[in-house]
Amino acid sequence: MQRILTLCFCMSVAWGLSAQEMRFIDEIYEVGTVDLDTAYGQNISVLLGADNPELIDLEMDIYQPAGDGANATPRPIVCLFHTGNFLPQYVNRGAYGSRVDSANVEIIRRLVRRGFVAASVSYRQGWLPTSTNQEIRTASLLQAAYRGGQDAHTLARFLRRTVDEMGNPYNIDTSRIVFMGVGTGGYVVNTHAFLDRNDEIGLNPQFYDSMGDTLIQGAVLGNPQGTAPGTANNINHPGYSSDVAMTINVGGACGDPIWIEGQDNEPLYMAFHSFTDPFAPFYEGQVGVPVGGGNFLPVIIGARGGNGVLEILDDLGGQPELADANAIPIPDNFFSPLSDVLNQINAQYKMAMVQSPVPNDVMDTFQLGRDNLFPNVYPRAIAGPYNWFDEATMRFIVGQFPASLGLDPDEIIMGEEQTNPNWNDPDEARKNIDTMIAYMLPRLWYGLDLEMLVSAEDLVDASTIGLEVYPNPASEFVRIEVAEGYKIREIALIDMMGRVAGNWTGIDQNFFRLDRGAIPRGYYNVRLRMDEGIVTKRVLFE
Repeated sequence: MQRILTLCFCMSVAWGLSAQEMRFIDEIYEVGTVDLDTAYGQNISVLLGADNPELIDLEMDIYQPAGDGANATPRPIVCLFHTGNFLPQYVNRGAYGSRVDSANVEIIRRLVRRGFVAASVSYRQGWLPTSTNQEIRTASLLQAAYRGGQDAHTLARFLRRTVDEMGNPYNIDTSRIVFMGVGTGGYVVNTHAFLDRNDEIGLNPQFYDSMGDTLIQGAVLGNPQGTAPGTANNINHPGYSSDVAMTINVGGACGDPIWIEGQDNEPLYMAFHSFTDPFAPFYEGQVGVPVGGGNFLPVIIGARGGNGVLEILDDLGGQPELADANAIPIPDNFFSPLSDVLNQINAQYKMAMVQSPVPNDVMDTFQLGRDNLFPNVYPRAIAGPYNWFDEATMRFIVGQFPASLGLDPDEIIMGEEQTNPNWNDPDEARKNIDTMIAYMLPRLWYGLDLEMLVSAEDLVDASTIGLEVYPNPASEFVRIEVAEGYKIREIALIDMMGRVAGNWTGIDQNFFRLDRGAIPRGYYNVRLRMDEGIVTKRVLFE
């Protein structure tokens, strides 16, 4: 057994080279149209209490890339479900819980600038986290996650309806829908991905009340997809599939491993999770709910975090569609060098057998790293290091709430200081997002088969143009040549941190001598921009 206590590995990458215009990889677009408060359905909320149900709009904000062209190939869409403990922001005794949380908007904008459509999604809230009755806490949280899963199913059906009945206003490819959940949103997308039938809930003894009745009643809440009638469920967009292509879990958990069955309709899966997350189990354990000041109450035992879900998926046969994304090096070398570096680090994590340092996790020995999981490894309890907020704004907004709610901005800050070292440091929080994007892109590329959506002009095979880069390794210079009839327009030299070490424009011939000059020793990617598209070759300066 080995206990790993090292600092989280985060690297900042200079994305978006003006000379490289490859869709879904580089930041080549501006963020264009943002449709705010778009209703994707209606359903019954219990936020005001089970005795005061109300029919509410389910809303999202949709972001689209500018300049992609009206006739562009339909695009994948990433739908990001925010965190928030199934309660409104600040009422949840936390700083986050809305569609405009800083981390959510940052992730969405980075994806949109690469050509994805993205949506920041809200879902129904309401449960009883501070009840002193364990049974009530468990029942109300399970029901909240169930409703959230239903809302996610509703969203997938809505997106397909916009294509079939509304003229595809967002120009999306519904075979390439991705659900991504941060924190509590991670519970929503896990529930959507794996909970198929009401009887799966009945297999878990903790999901019964003291009278022997299951905590989820189909007659009340309907089925997990939200397509069966229930006194507290409104059916939306029947007749459309609510499956998605991929699920990305960021710090959430699956309520019960029994739900994971390896069925064909279950999505591809990847995860980011803090090894020392005090609220959601990294591997398998107890779900703890933050109640302010860094404290939490236990709710559900035996839930599976990102590591535990991927262990089950590996046992069920793995995810061969993502094999290239986990290779060292990744076969296609147009990704940021950071993507390769993260795979190298994870290869070391996969050899480490650990026990969780967090009390709410099981004490079994398990594998720290897994394919399609990147763990944040900190020496203390950390959750959500990609989040940040402005203290002055938080204090002002909390001050507008009725005093009867007992909201305390100092308590919110205390909780953040205990679990998030970056709450007031956007630059450090963004470094975590650098890591997330670099790890996501290869998995999105291979898992969604994005090469099929990239035009032939965007990507060129080196053999097609007769590319040669020599000598390699090199000491003073490299000569770059392509076959007669082709012209090199621009060259960029990119180091293994993704930084531009050199940029040469106006070449307009089929050969170029690249002098090393003061460029440090090490591996670099040489990226050529040609009329035919982009081609990349790796070179070593000794």
